[in-house]
Amino acid sequence: MLIYAILWCLFGLMCFAVHLNFLGVLMLIIGIPALIYNIYLFVTLPSDKEYNEKIKKTQMEETEALKAKGFVKTKELDKSFSIDQVHKKFCFYNKYVYNYSDLVEFEYVENGETIKTEQQGATGRAIIGGVLFGAVGAVVGAATASTKSTTTIDGIYINIYLSNGSKSEIFICGKTEKGSWQYQAARRKAEDILAVLYSIKNSNNR
Repeated sequence: MLIYAILWCLFGLMCFAVHLNFLGVLMLIIGIPALIYNIYLFVTLPSDKEYNEKIKKTQMEETEALKAKGFVKTKELDKSFSIDQVHKKFCFYNKYVYNYSDLVEFEYVENGETIKTEQQGATGRAIIGGVLFGAVGAVVGAATASTKSTTTIDGIYINIYLSNGSKSEIFICGKTEKGSWQYQAARRKAEDILAVLYSIKNSNNR
């Protein structure tokens, strides 16, 4: 953009040289503010190196804070959910750490339709999801029972209920078109997270 602003101003000056004064004034009126704005951005915005160093520093600080809570990330399924398979812990948003044993229940929500993992009657409808995602993803498919004719969904997320009575939400996606690549990616992400939650819950029941 800076180069284009410079060229715009140069063309404006060239117009004066060939006595196209009106066109020259017009181009300078547009080009000079654009040039000033781009110079301001160039001077004030951090470089890619500075930005990357800042991100790296933030990640290191988050990692150290989690280690202090006894959490060492071994698998990250999403920015909002990761697990420590060694110490049997899971974490929300790189901040809130819980033991596997703290997991009580979880549910998949798509377009306002809630499918609990032990919801009666959901198993049959879940066959649709089973075809798409396999056995673990079957619970995801249950949400299509009453929404399969909808072309747009309001969002997808997973609710997780904890032993201390609190509830955490893992956001998967916002409003999107069913059948789009964004929707398919969101369903795959939900499947991965549900698979881990099933595994944690099963380990708690042993």
